[in-house]
Amino acid sequence: MNGSTTIRRNANSELGGFRSFMWICMVMSLAVVFFGMQLMMVGPLKGRLDGIQARLEESEGSMKKLVAGRDSVWKTNNLLTSIEEQASHVQKVEKSLADIQNLRSSVQREAEAANVALAA
Repeated sequence: MNGSTTIRRNANSELGGFRSFMWICMVMSLAVVFFGMQLMMVGPLKGRLDGIQARLEESEGSMKKLVAGRDSVWKTNNLLTSIEEQASHVQKVEKSLADIQNLRSSVQREAEAANVALAA
């Protein structure tokens, strides 16, 4: 029995050593897989994400230019509308001036006729 227990002890200690070796191998394998994934997946994905971010910033700049252009178009349209309204007012003023000149001519003729009538 004495030899049998020694074999068991040796087998148990070898089995314990093998188990700790397996745990170390598993931990190292997980570390290698983790760093491999970092190199194979995260690096390229970060590059893609940076590219997408740059395109998004470029699109945002284009949108700001477009909005600024829209404001400029609105101001131009507003100015054009104001000019058209002023042209309409100028036409009304010109018509009123023509009416005033006709009235003045009419009053002047009446005054001349009144002077002729008073002189006679």
